[in-house]
Amino acid sequence: MKRASLEGRKCVIYCRTSTDKQETGVETQYFDCRSQVSRYGLDLVIPSMEELTVEEGYSFLEYGGMPGGWFDEGQSGGLEPYERPGFKSMMAFVESGEADLIVLYHNDRLARDVELTLRVIRTCKEQGIEFLFGNLPDINIDTPEGKMLLTQMSSVSEYFRNDGKRKTKAGMARLKAEGRWLGETPYGFYALTKAENET
Repeated sequence: MKRASLEGRKCVIYCRTSTDKQETGVETQYFDCRSQVSRYGLDLVIPSMEELTVEEGYSFLEYGGMPGGWFDEGQSGGLEPYERPGFKSMMAFVESGEADLIVLYHNDRLARDVELTLRVIRTCKEQGIEFLFGNLPDINIDTPEGKMLLTQMSSVSEYFRNDGKRKTKAGMARLKAEGRWLGETPYGFYALTKAENET
């Protein structure tokens, strides 16, 4: 069930957060991925500045201190991975033959949707591109057992994403029932904060 040795494989790192305030931010994810690179003796490919340029004005310059990493902040795990600017740019780089292994902190960084996860992995496998997930480092997802475990973990990720949406919806409904204003304050109005309202 364990995967073959990865030593010497050319790789890149991919990190994603749903918001820019996420506790396990891109810095923490990148640090963990770099640890995996060292642990398995991988060859981290660091693209040139020209190769980091992507469409739609999306810039990686702010991540200059984390070479070899590709990042998407504020990008939902339910969104098609190829629609995320960082992932899209990384795949163009990887598909050009620069690397054949993508290192991630956790399988839910790829997607929080079972169907999306399996489809992206299947598409990449056809091109000779593999994934190394920090929470499943020794699992060979080409085996029946490995694929089953990845599918189960992806199901858990999808469940927590959908459960979070359900809880948020319930909380919003309660606030609305209490007469609280939800969303942006209408133009020309001033909304009192809770502290201001109590004085």
